[in-house]
Amino acid sequence: MDKPQTGLIRRTFAVPMLAVRDAAGALEFYGKAFGARETVRLQDPAGVVQHAEIVIEGAPIMLAEESPEHNRSPETLGGSSVIIQLEVADADALIAQAVAAGAELATPGGRPVLRTAHRQNPGPVRPCLDAVHSD
Repeated sequence: MDKPQTGLIRRTFAVPMLAVRDAAGALEFYGKAFGARETVRLQDPAGVVQHAEIVIEGAPIMLAEESPEHNRSPETLGGSSVIIQLEVADADALIAQAVAAGAELATPGGRPVLRTAHRQNPGPVRPCLDAVHSD
């Protein structure tokens, strides 16, 4: 392990890559619900999002349209074991913003956990975001 210089913390981190159906719709929803800022969008000639990158309060997330050759969405797999946890300064405000944009609050009055979808999916499979206070 490399020894950090005095006063600096050296970290390795992972960036989640989400495979979704309707990536363009997901990007729009994440912008409204979580204030996600889109930094990269690569589309094929038909307009299908092949790769995109967003940032939510400094946290990067990548996503792409589901593609049988490269990835599978939770809908195709029948569920997901992934929860993206964001540590934010004001989790209550982020949750209120997400609910106003159409997210479903999974635990009202309890730990602030959101079940979200980029559109109102009738099925049970939805990505999950856990917003917690950073203090």
